Amino acid sequence: MKLKFLLFKGRLCAFGLMQALLGEVRFQRYLGNWQCRKLMEDYNNSSSSEEESAIIYFADGRIISGGLSDRLIGIVSLYTYCREHSLTFKVYFSTPFNLEDYLHPNTYDWRIEYRKLVFDRKLARPVIIRHASDGVNIYNQTVGKYSNRYRQLHVYTNAMYNPDCFKQMFNELFKPNDAIADLVNEHIARMEGSYITATFRFQQLLGDFKERDYIILPPSERKQLIDKCLLFISRIRKENKSAKYILVTSDSKSFLQIVSNSFSFVHTIPGEIFHPDYSQDSGKLSYIKSFVDMFMISHARKAYNYSTGMMLSSSGFAKNAARIGGVEYEHVHE
Repeated sequence: MKLKFLLFKGRLCAFGLMQALLGEVRFQRYLGNWQCRKLMEDYNNSSSSEEESAIIYFADGRIISGGLSDRLIGIVSLYTYCREHSLTFKVYFSTPFNLEDYLHPNTYDWRIEYRKLVFDRKLARPVIIRHASDGVNIYNQTVGKYSNRYRQLHVYTNAMYNPDCFKQMFNELFKPNDAIADLVNEHIARMEGSYITATFRFQQLLGDFKERDYIILPPSERKQLIDKCLLFISRIRKENKSAKYILVTSDSKSFLQIVSNSFSFVHTIPGEIFHPDYSQDSGKLSYIKSFVDMFMISHARKAYNYSTGMMLSSSGFAKNAARIGGVEYEHVHE
């Protein structure tokens, strides 16, 4: 396991060195341009008579698009950019699920049919915008550069453009379907509308969630990690006495079971847990728990994200779910 961890750290260091030499924006553009050349191999010289001019967010399985939070950040950010620059915006989200099975258009219709997509190299171009600290700059240098040259841009992105208007833009785009809305209302009622949330992103550390080739801890180290997380839950319970419940969300089903058995004041949402990039065959509506978790966080009194050791400290799931509802958010790393 130590050798695997060292190899993983080595890859991160190599990417970090390249980024330092090129600068963040140039480095991200370098990676994006390399992948775009591969994507362009699927484009040809034919077009449809029904084609529609638009800047389109793409999640079609041809490249890794990230988890649910990454994808929604990309959608909302691209919409924000298009709205500011009077560009038509659409979403083509087909893999590993159809976004319309979970979220419906609210005040803006972002849907586009496959028959209206263009894959003519003269008329359409894929664009990849990776996460960067200077989102405004990287959107200007990509979408801004190509939007007047092509009828369609097919944009793959998880980069934040303007977090200050995330709540407004998300709610212009989306409303949950009836099934999700009913489940959210049901669980809020069970907690009497009085709850905070705590999110724990283990990735593969506990051995029960498939995500890339990340580390799986041996049993003894898993127990130590779980014990630290349980102590954190006890601590925030004391710090938030006015809240009757703590809703715990996590990418680990085994952790959710442990925490449910450990505290009477903890509430969890039942259901399976999948990562969109590594669970291609999970089936229709398998991701409903993730959407319910997200909207539950958006209605909480306060949202926490906890990390320690090798847990993912940069997870955006709880943070962006809190943004949707304008909820106070705190990340605690120990």
